[in-house]
Amino acid sequence: MTSARTAHLFLDRLSPNRLTICLHGLVAALLTVTLPTTADAHRRHQTPRAQTPVWFTHAALGDGIWTISDNGVDRMYLVEGQTHALLVDTGVGFADINAYARSLTDLPLLVVNSHAHPDHAGGNTDFHHVHLHADEPETLAHFTSKTNMRHTYNAFLDRPLPERLARLEADDYPELTLIQEGFVFELGQRNIEVLHTPGHTPGSIVLHDLGSGAMLTGDTVIGRAWLHPPLATSVEDFLMGLERIEARKDRITRFLPGHGEPLPVEFLDSLIGTAEAILSGACEGESHTTHIGAALLCEYEGAGIVFDPERIHNPD
Repeated sequence: MTSARTAHLFLDRLSPNRLTICLHGLVAALLTVTLPTTADAHRRHQTPRAQTPVWFTHAALGDGIWTISDNGVDRMYLVEGQTHALLVDTGVGFADINAYARSLTDLPLLVVNSHAHPDHAGGNTDFHHVHLHADEPETLAHFTSKTNMRHTYNAFLDRPLPERLARLEADDYPELTLIQEGFVFELGQRNIEVLHTPGHTPGSIVLHDLGSGAMLTGDTVIGRAWLHPPLATSVEDFLMGLERIEARKDRITRFLPGHGEPLPVEFLDSLIGTAEAILSGACEGESHTTHIGAALLCEYEGAGIVFDPERIHNPD
């Protein structure tokens, strides 16, 4: 029996009311079908566009703190209070960190650089206003120049400087608020205190969340500290900064570094021991080369310091 004949027999057996309902349903079904258009057919034959890669990712660390991965290059942190949020560092600047941070919080956003290297301050131009230690503007000007930003992208990311950074003019850079030891970011029922910890750069800082006890340490308390880049100070300076942190060790619950995973409070002892061994001469260091150049490496109980033998002690 043909399909047409079957359909006629089916309709003959329906009552008028049931037939009306059936026809209404058929019309509704037809109206919901989207027929292919000429444009649809054309799109099917086009080469699919490459998707924009996801640059930032984030994870909640508890206590109102988020870590933001800068595509694996570095780590930034977002800390929320009741009235404001604080973004610690701005990454390499490849993508808009301002927009990403604001997708995580509705609060007014304050921004601070733990130090001014290009992987921590390269995204500063996404903001109108950034906080920086008073000893750090020279480092910022040096390392975020277009020449050094191009070097950073070639050495760290194996890609050219993105157009959004290459076309920047002087007026595109943010206003700086210079801060000192003891400055407190008041976020509303949450205070973040600044400690000055030179060594990696002259104006490196760590930020202590006085409520949760977490300390955001940039490149100061980190698995392998670098004291050999241009404008770094001395191992002696670095140790003094670590001792400043040690003085409040009983109020610290964890370290959140600018690279790598969170570190336990006990790690500070290993880092201090490494610096002391360099200063005393107990550890002369082994030859070690980074993309910055040749240096010496001293390691002690899981901590490491890469240093310049000409910058161990401060000048007399």
